[in-house]
Amino acid sequence: KIADAINGVSREHEEELKKIFPHAASKITHVTNGVHPAHWMFPELRESVQAGRDLSGTDLLAIHERARGNFFKTIYEKTGGDRGGKRFSKDRFTIGFNRRFQRYKNLDLPCLYLEAVMAPYGKKVRTELGELKGLGGQFIAAGMAPESDTNMLEEICRYKDTCAHEPYAAFIEESSIPLMEHFACGLDLHLSMPELLAEAAGTSPDRCAQNGIPTVANWTGSIPEWMRHFEWKLGTGNGFVVRPELTSPFEQYCQVQYFAMLWHRAHEGNEAAKIVFETLTKNVFDAGKNRDIAITLEGYRRLLHRLCAS
Repeated sequence: KIADAINGVSREHEEELKKIFPHAASKITHVTNGVHPAHWMFPELRESVQAGRDLSGTDLLAIHERARGNFFKTIYEKTGGDRGGKRFSKDRFTIGFNRRFQRYKNLDLPCLYLEAVMAPYGKKVRTELGELKGLGGQFIAAGMAPESDTNMLEEICRYKDTCAHEPYAAFIEESSIPLMEHFACGLDLHLSMPELLAEAAGTSPDRCAQNGIPTVANWTGSIPEWMRHFEWKLGTGNGFVVRPELTSPFEQYCQVQYFAMLWHRAHEGNEAAKIVFETLTKNVFDAGKNRDIAITLEGYRRLLHRLCAS
């Protein structure tokens, strides 16, 4: 009642708040979170952008390949490398995340089809979701949970146990800025499917987008403000968007499967697939430019100016 303005963070949350508090609708607005590209971009990519280079999809993928090398070096150090029986390979695509563990983030979804992620591409395997086709990839994730959240601590233990016995999977119980930087640059596909309306404006998809890395996301939070589903025939879109009514682990698998098909064909030398993959990477990178924290700060500046003038 005494607030002069209420920030819903994302446009979606602004609309929901107005439904819940119609008497305060005129006070409710949104200023969406952003991230600082100079911090989260891979150093070589950041230098190229600052130098004013017009980067093509081919350029971005070449830089990403070097970022992947740094990422795998860090993962080997964190997991003990081959001493732990891991066989991470640059010849496999990598999906994953590095996020704060909270129930609403639905971070357990990949565990339900993990066997399919690691199985040889096209080979049918049994998973908790039933029989699925193998994707020929690997899964690497990291995160922490508040000590007070015993349920999520148990979930982390399940992740660690699940990944511990798999050759192409790892979970690192850590959530540090340096490790988050490596994930933002080194993954091939990022996963983010929180419960609908539960997350106002998560920034992990933004950090990845600033490095040209797409995300499998559902239509909630700030995602509707900037992400569009990739349509390969049209060359439009900058991610893999799951509609609200289809939010499920199987739908996440389906989107990862599409990415796997595209990745494998491009890396096998299929020229059409290479062009599509380069287009996707370029689209994601261009969208990432608009996730700049400077835009967020400008939004707060305008909000403050409005409050001071009233």
